[in-house]
Amino acid sequence: MATTPGTDLARNRAGLRQLAARFIDLARFHAVLATFHADDSTPVEGQGAWRLTFALREATVDTEGQLAVRETAPKRYTYLLGDGEPCRTPAERLTELAKLGRTAELKHIEEAFSVDTLNREFFRKFKDLFDVVVAELRDRFPKWKKPDHPGEPDPAAEEAQTLLNRLLFLSFVQRKGWLHRDQKYLSRHFHEHYAGQKSESFYREFLCHVFENVSTEWAGRDKAVSHLPEHDPRTHDLPFLNGGLFQDDDPNDDDTRRRRSLAISNATFTRLFNELFDAYNFPIREDPPLDIEVAVDPEMLGKI
Repeated sequence: MATTPGTDLARNRAGLRQLAARFIDLARFHAVLATFHADDSTPVEGQGAWRLTFALREATVDTEGQLAVRETAPKRYTYLLGDGEPCRTPAERLTELAKLGRTAELKHIEEAFSVDTLNREFFRKFKDLFDVVVAELRDRFPKWKKPDHPGEPDPAAEEAQTLLNRLLFLSFVQRKGWLHRDQKYLSRHFHEHYAGQKSESFYREFLCHVFENVSTEWAGRDKAVSHLPEHDPRTHDLPFLNGGLFQDDDPNDDDTRRRRSLAISNATFTRLFNELFDAYNFPIREDPPLDIEVAVDPEMLGKI
């Protein structure tokens, strides 16, 4: 279905759900798959041009054989697709549906649009890459051995957790356009300036400065960094996020000294972006009960 010119597919939730739901009559059709695409003459910068929607109205048969509707309004599960949108999850899910062919049932389509399934997948991949970072840190810093007993300090695991927590938080923040007005800020700078280098340059020369900038406020920044190249994050418009997640400002603190000495290879960041932070969608607002975008739940921040 083509939307009218100027329709914002990222925000027009209720209207699109109602349009798709017109086809559900609970007699012949209990659900509908629909695609909506924006008018090409009025693109919305940084947003997908397509929405793949699965609308479902749940119904059961009561003890007397009568149809009983459990959900008076249809729920809508949707993928936002197009340039700049991570499309790996919908591609994988729809490929599995295609393999089922005519044997596919409604439950298989529900699974393809399941947010819980996606969150479990994301968590498993997060854990796998957490182990990759821990292994690299143990290799680079032989003193950071795996502790012999539970409860003992584990610097490698602590630093890996802190790094991935920061990147996850910034993935949601950049989706709002708050990192230099660029929704792909982190990976764009990595791929354009650091990915081809066999070193630890991205962490040392870029991420450390990002973390510092979002955790401090200081006057005269523009004048102080005017000599730096444009891709240096110290020259970028980054928000002051406050809070302890990014603070490494006490030179006498053991964690701060340890963090500033870290060395993490660009090869590891290639995996982090390709397999995790560029592969999933991080929604910029919470979903209402009836309109659910199939993306990483913001609550994942707390769970992780």
